[in-house]
Amino acid sequence: MTFTVTLSSASNLTASVNFATANGTATAPSDYLVTNGTLTFNPGDLTKTINVTINGDQLFEPDETFTVNLSNPVNTTISKATGIGTILNDDAQGGIISFSQANYSVAESGGSITITVNRTG
Repeated sequence: MTFTVTLSSASNLTASVNFATANGTATAPSDYLVTNGTLTFNPGDLTKTINVTINGDQLFEPDETFTVNLSNPVNTTISKATGIGTILNDDAQGGIISFSQANYSVAESGGSITITVNRTG
């Protein structure tokens, strides 16, 4: 997943900002790899990117989020310190489980009953 960090205007100075990922509902290292470092904008640069590796799995789960936080600006200021990454679930659901009928009954002397459960998908 790629985050783009943009300066509002080009500068004659070298500017830098630190970045680090942080867990939300997505957690490292199972959902994504921890990523941190420093972005350096040379004079004239307007954008830099942060690449976060997403770890795919085979689990059906809700969409999950994590953040990338900016800190310690040099020769610049931070107007929005947090970017949110959403990992969209792309795994198939395990099917739908249901009883084959709504009600079952058996006489007390009947001893046992067969209840059928269906799975679709």
